[in-house]
Amino acid sequence: MQEEMVLTRTSEEKRALEKDISSLKKDVLNIQKKKNDLEEEVAALQDLSGKQSEAALNTKVFTSMPNAIPIDQIEESNQLPGTFETTNKECVTAVVVEYTNN
Repeated sequence: MQEEMVLTRTSEEKRALEKDISSLKKDVLNIQKKKNDLEEEVAALQDLSGKQSEAALNTKVFTSMPNAIPIDQIEESNQLPGTFETTNKECVTAVVVEYTNN
């Protein structure tokens, strides 16, 4: 009789552990799905961020020099090439054009 009680208790403990394991497996799958969703969101935001910075670069207006005329429109330009590294470790080459107010 005592052996039956021990076996019953052991079986109940085994079922409880199996239930816990099943629950933990579901949690792991949910965490992996959430991780994948977040990675996709990060990639989309990085892509959007890159496009926004490119657009900002292409439409840059020097509001501090509203009457400025690029020197290359009136005489030889003084262009200074430079290579910069972005936070994404991408190299960007730019040409800085000197402006003058006439």
